Amino acid sequence: MKLKKFKDWKIFWKVLSIVIITNILFLGLFEMIVFPLVETNLMESKKENVKHTVEVASGVLSNTYEIYKNGDLDLSESQEKAKNDLKGLRYNENEYF
Repeated sequence: MKLKKFKDWKIFWKVLSIVIITNILFLGLFEMIVFPLVETNLMESKKENVKHTVEVASGVLSNTYEIYKNGDLDLSESQEKAKNDLKGLRYNENEYF
């Protein structure tokens, strides 16, 4: 069976083929441009969330250290307090820190 040339196709098949080719090209461009941007934005957002969580943990530890330095708690009590304070921290409300 020999394929007809494009100019010999019926108008329905011409329009349908143009629509299909256009959609394939659009989806290809969408995948090459938009998906990497979305992935980059998601990764940056996760990095920022982790950074903020680390800053909170650092603040908790600094506060506990100041309490220890002031003599309000001894070393073992301040370590236990810091451990208990950090135990409750979560990243994204459900993931361990």
